[in-house]
Amino acid sequence: MKISITKMQEEYLASLVDSGEYQNVDEAVQDAISLHQKNREVVIEALRIEIEKGWNSPDSPRNVQDIIAAKASTHND
Repeated sequence: MKISITKMQEEYLASLVDSGEYQNVDEAVQDAISLHQKNREVVIEALRIEIEKGWNSPDSPRNVQDIIAAKASTHND
């Protein structure tokens, strides 16, 4: 597999290895991917919970236009 990274990302990875936190760049990238996976799973689960709350909550008397108007008025202040 071949990936492209920016110069800034390359420098960051090198700094992690230079600091001794990781033995090599591969290890740092594997850790980054693992952390990304875990974070993504947490975010997705949180969204599922919020969606479930929405489905299980009572119907709102507001319609889409009411919600858009309320949101617009908070940005105009």
